Amino acid sequence: MALQAWAAEARRQAMEMRLRALSMRVFTKAMRANPCPAAPGQDVPEPGDMPMERAVQAAAVAEQAKGVLAARFACTLEQAQFLLHEHSRRTGLPVTVLARQVVRDHGLTT
Repeated sequence: MALQAWAAEARRQAMEMRLRALSMRVFTKAMRANPCPAAPGQDVPEPGDMPMERAVQAAAVAEQAKGVLAARFACTLEQAQFLLHEHSRRTGLPVTVLARQVVRDHGLTT
């Protein structure tokens, strides 16, 4: 029994590390794609106003939600993605909204 608990904790920690690495890759790509949002003399857009930034944030939240679901239900990331999309189809809510709810309910901030 203790071995199973240890293995579950190890899987959870590995998932967290993968999510952190993914978040860092997404952030780094976004910063490289648009290091300076405005040239001198132009208005600087508010954070989150750029479509690419919103898409990157939505993708990161969806990945976090898949990780949360995979840890909660002890399933693979593919199965967690299926759960997220299936629930989206049944409820009529967009995947991004559901992902944000899953992450928020788990205690992570979005």
